[in-house]
Amino acid sequence: MTYAGFTAFVLEAIGKGAAATKYNVYCSFSNMPIYYMTYITGWAHDQWGSTTMLVTEASLCVAGAVLFGILMMVLGARFQARPVHASSAGQAV
Repeated sequence: MTYAGFTAFVLEAIGKGAAATKYNVYCSFSNMPIYYMTYITGWAHDQWGSTTMLVTEASLCVAGAVLFGILMMVLGARFQARPVHASSAGQAV
């Protein structure tokens, strides 16, 4: 389900031009977080053990959620919904 959602999102963002090339670029970028998360948690496990590895993974997830929240606050103020006027949107039925 996750990969289906990712594929739908990427294909919607790409549009119709050069879809095969753009899709492969987005897919390669999507593998980077997976690699780095595995690398960082493996390093934490080798340094400090299993418990600290789990704490490191949880901490990175919390940091990502905080970063996403800040990004939404910054971009949300910029892209707030504007009312649609009947003259610009056509006649409502």
